[in-house]
Amino acid sequence: MLVLNPTDNLGVRYMLSGYLAEIKKYDELEKLLTKYPDDFGLHWVYAYPLLKFVKEGDTPKSKKLLLEAIERNKFVVDYLIGKKKMPKYVPDSYAVDSDDEAVCYVADFKKAWENIAGAIDWIKRANDPNNRLTPE
Repeated sequence: MLVLNPTDNLGVRYMLSGYLAEIKKYDELEKLLTKYPDDFGLHWVYAYPLLKFVKEGDTPKSKKLLLEAIERNKFVVDYLIGKKKMPKYVPDSYAVDSDDEAVCYVADFKKAWENIAGAIDWIKRANDPNNRLTPE
């Protein structure tokens, strides 16, 4: 679809990014992210720290990206760590920085986060005010 519609006004890249992360095609995910560098959607905002964590581990850069992602939409964390249950249906639309936007992201990326050793604990620590990650 992206070959036929490179501007991707349908948003296929978002679903594709989740699948690439889920099946651990990290180099292809990185290429997809760089193909749309001006995308500031939640899928991209959370994909960058996840990819950095996979490639480099818990580094100051990955922490910084993760904290920026959490600041952008704090609702994602509760769904990823299981504090909130995913709704039965993914919303057809959403407002930026909303719970619905988080649901749309997590629907595409939850398995990817679960497949990466330590990623769920990493995001849990980042959201814990008593054990907050801080970039060095």
